[in-house]
Amino acid sequence: MNESRNLIRQNYNPMEKEVIRKGIHMTIAFIPSLALFSRSLTITLLLLGTVFYLISEIFRVNNKEFIGFVTSISEIASRERDKGITLGPVTLAVGSLLVLSLFTPVAAACGIYALAFGDGLSSVTGKLWGYKKIPFTQGKSYVGFFTCFTMILSTTYGVTGLLNKSLLAAVAGAITELIPIKDIDNLLIPIVVALAVVL
Repeated sequence: MNESRNLIRQNYNPMEKEVIRKGIHMTIAFIPSLALFSRSLTITLLLLGTVFYLISEIFRVNNKEFIGFVTSISEIASRERDKGITLGPVTLAVGSLLVLSLFTPVAAACGIYALAFGDGLSSVTGKLWGYKKIPFTQGKSYVGFFTCFTMILSTTYGVTGLLNKSLLAAVAGAITELIPIKDIDNLLIPIVVALAVVL
């Protein structure tokens, strides 16, 4: 089992792994549309998906397979820092659940899109072109910051049609993304952006 895991990890370079990880990350952009159809169904699916994923991860860290393709995807997408359970997908789901539960559909959509595209794309562009780093952010780049700001601004404006709110949300979300708190930003970014929209 460990040998097959090492082979899976070795078949992908760090940039490929980042693109796969953030591709998975951006699938939460479907959540607002699903929530318009049924908010309760969306929340139920997020909860069930999180439980399913945690069970799969418990099996994976104990060198067992729960469902093969899920284990393989987790191996490919996990970072070097993820020694145990990879918590990124959990915080991603919880962040979406929080804004769906606490905010209006419009504010929740803005928060989730900020997480999907602002946070998701900033990491990829930062790794590709982010040579100039921002001090005290543990490696965050100006390119990543600008990408995050631009994506939050454009998606929030696309949802609300309000430039002032969109600018406030973009500034608040991009600054939150700069804080070096690992996967906790998946919780904070949607809440901060949703709050900026409802203020």
